[in-house]
Amino acid sequence: MLLGVDISKRSLGWVVLDDDALKIHDYGLIKNPYDQSTGQHLYRVRTHLQHVITKHSISDVVIEDLFIQFIAVGKMLFQIHGVIKELAHAELGKEPFAYHQSQWRSTLGIKPLSKKEKQALIPEAQAVKGERYKTYHKHLCDIKHRVIDFVNNEFDIDLTFEENDIADAIGLIVAHVRVV
Repeated sequence: MLLGVDISKRSLGWVVLDDDALKIHDYGLIKNPYDQSTGQHLYRVRTHLQHVITKHSISDVVIEDLFIQFIAVGKMLFQIHGVIKELAHAELGKEPFAYHQSQWRSTLGIKPLSKKEKQALIPEAQAVKGERYKTYHKHLCDIKHRVIDFVNNEFDIDLTFEENDIADAIGLIVAHVRVV
């Protein structure tokens, strides 16, 4: 059993996957309320994931490697990353596997679209009845939507955009299984 974790400041997505059967056993979000301190959030992340590791007899942890654009967000992400690394070491005696988002997405064949590729999707977007063309075209081109669509199709589930952190955790761990 593998634990995949998509690290985010506001909503951490996680998934438990049986890597032999490529079957999802459990998944969820750990939300970070605005009114709680960093310490409280880090404790909640560690406690929740420790419970998941114990409950599902996790053998390995797979996390998204950090990509930092803003220093304030980066500080929080580094702390969450550290808590998960410490937890993996304490519970499993090993480091988690880490993949950059572009690396795991590329492994799944999900990459940012070129301008030419976006243009090619215009007829498909225009053909959709009952939806606005621009909204649907943006959906087709947006990488987060494309990850959600991949996961929903691969596992016959129905994650929404609000659950994109779960979709990222699932995509991350599927890419790991394909690489290893």
